[in-house]
Amino acid sequence: MILEILISTMNKKDLSFLDKMFVNNNLNNFQILIINQTTPNYILKSSLNNIRIINTFEYGLSKSRNLAIENAIGDICLIADDDVEYVKGFKKIITDAYILHNNAGAIIFNSEINGYLRNPKYLLQSKRVTRIKECFSVTSVDISFRRKYIQNSNIKFNVLMGLNSPFMSGEEFVFLNDILKQTKIYYKDKLILRHSEISTGTKISLMQIIPNYAIQYHLVYPNMFYFKVVKLIIHLLFRREISISKIHLIFSMCLKARNKYLKLLTN
Repeated sequence: MILEILISTMNKKDLSFLDKMFVNNNLNNFQILIINQTTPNYILKSSLNNIRIINTFEYGLSKSRNLAIENAIGDICLIADDDVEYVKGFKKIITDAYILHNNAGAIIFNSEINGYLRNPKYLLQSKRVTRIKECFSVTSVDISFRRKYIQNSNIKFNVLMGLNSPFMSGEEFVFLNDILKQTKIYYKDKLILRHSEISTGTKISLMQIIPNYAIQYHLVYPNMFYFKVVKLIIHLLFRREISISKIHLIFSMCLKARNKYLKLLTN
């Protein structure tokens, strides 16, 4: 069972960033595909047989992820960013999980940010994921998948979502929802990586994230869109993240975001 690491990065000149990612493991033991979104001045190359590189002049994190999925060759693929540090023996943790769950299309693992395990709210122990809401706060780098399932089902990331896209987050939730419609997803409460600092994707203010929530509701809960928006507003009020005077603004932002998304689809 071959594990392939699908790394999305930008404007890299050399492979030195891999040293930190695999400081606890032997880099030579891994099949790696790097998608380097770049310019003609920064073409990344590899002389190593186990590291493949695709340089692309398109931008957008979801476009990078999709290019990696299309060109992946491993039996099991792990989505990766260039700023993570894998724990020792993470490869065995992942392959053992797929041996145990031989019907899994995808398996989500745990990660650590600034010394804290980031178990998603609904995933506090190893289990089969039966409801998509259990994946609401899962990040891309926690996601692994069986390549044939994803490629044969033509499941991809939404290119209108993710960093350097019209809607900057939420693409993981929609991606996992598409997988869950087709096959089985499991969560394993096993640590596979660490972030030394908060990733770029989490440095978003509440007002910036509201439109992204709206698009997730539109795509995942199309018949419950208004209910989900109202529930979000109640949640924000209860947590005192917004005042009553902001209710109309939040509702309006959600409607405008959905209209913007629908308009972008026709362009």
